[in-house]
Amino acid sequence: MTLQNNLLNNTIQLTPHHHILFLNSAADPFVSTAAQHITTGAITLAEDNIASLRQAQQQASPSHNLRHIPFHEYVSKEPPATIDIAIINLLYQPAKTWTLYGLQVAAYALKPGGQLYVVGAKDRGILSIAKHMQEIFGNVETLLISKGHRVVSSRKIDHTPNDSTAEKILSQNRTHFPQIPSRANPSLSTEDNPNNSQDEIFLSQNRTHFPQIPSRSANAPAGSSLLDTLYGPSVFAQGKLDEGTRLLIEALQVQPADEALDIGCGAGYLGLHIARQANRGHVTMVDASLATVALAQRNITESGRQPKSPNASSAKPPTSCARKAVSTSSPTVS
Repeated sequence: MTLQNNLLNNTIQLTPHHHILFLNSAADPFVSTAAQHITTGAITLAEDNIASLRQAQQQASPSHNLRHIPFHEYVSKEPPATIDIAIINLLYQPAKTWTLYGLQVAAYALKPGGQLYVVGAKDRGILSIAKHMQEIFGNVETLLISKGHRVVSSRKIDHTPNDSTAEKILSQNRTHFPQIPSRANPSLSTEDNPNNSQDEIFLSQNRTHFPQIPSRSANAPAGSSLLDTLYGPSVFAQGKLDEGTRLLIEALQVQPADEALDIGCGAGYLGLHIARQANRGHVTMVDASLATVALAQRNITESGRQPKSPNASSAKPPTSCARKAVSTSSPTVS
């Protein structure tokens, strides 16, 4: 049993009827502990990492009330104020941005009186996250400290959830998510919000490599900017083409009829570069993150190609895992 799991076991009191939400933390061993206690309630795994999700599902028996929703889709798909306990383990967050978003999702999901627990080490930023919890919830408490690890907790005290909850989540802490435009005014220009187009900066700096991706329209699909924030180029490439990818692009020798597999496709930029060269071929992009798959699908569509989501019954190995791969071919193939 891990130290962090021990910390959660020693601080969280579970009852059979609890509704528990794990925020991008399905790999936490405490999922199995919770599954053994929850009988009439439910456990929701808001998870974008396929490997973590499968690990949790394999460890739980079919009788456990375990359900899944993509982490980045929780606010748009789930009703507010339905959760008794929300849990975030900093060990499994790809970047601080994910944790900050997780705090906002917890504020949205928890019932009045519901409790958020965050576990993590000092070198993972637990002290900084505790300050953000104080800002969002108005309260924070350190419950346990052991060997550099802490469990901190906040209670939701808001008794009047706003119907416009998705907008509320973003507006409450706009300083953490400046890239996401207000739904009330989705067409804000970069002059109104100079940080709302990180992809545009990335693409303009590297336009010679990615000419197939057009400039972002002000009418981009809802949720697009959230994907940019969580897993866009500003996160995984720091707003520029990393040297490894640049060297790979320069070394690639792609033929027009090539079949390609892009493993760990991220936002899909490399796969799209290959697709432009292999205009009579086919490119399959695979990633363990549902957020990056969604971002790649969007970028494929905006490039003029039609993404083909995988079918779990497909005989092709690259598309055998549903929601894990996305493929593209020439613009005329649907």
